[in-house]
Amino acid sequence: MTLKGLISSNKQRAIFIILLYFIFAVTGSLDQYFFQFAVNGLSVGNLPVYIRWQLIEFIPVVCGVFILPLATYLFNTQIQEYLDQLRGQMVDHFYTENDATVAQMQNYL
Repeated sequence: MTLKGLISSNKQRAIFIILLYFIFAVTGSLDQYFFQFAVNGLSVGNLPVYIRWQLIEFIPVVCGVFILPLATYLFNTQIQEYLDQLRGQMVDHFYTENDATVAQMQNYL
């Protein structure tokens, strides 16, 4: 069980997952960046500027709310697919080598 094996189990999905987590990190950074402008507008008593920056800040927040669960779901799918491949390899090994009892096979799996 290696990171290389996890990524190679479905390379396209792995690249997409990495991209989604990167976009999620960017949306979090943008959220904090825009919030500074909103607070600056509020500190000088300019409510319309504060509201405008809050509305602009809302866009990356909403994107992040949808991106993180999607990336997590795809990552869990990637892990399950990789574990299924490993179990399949173990079963193939047990049947070709025939060096373990059924109880040992169940414990390994």
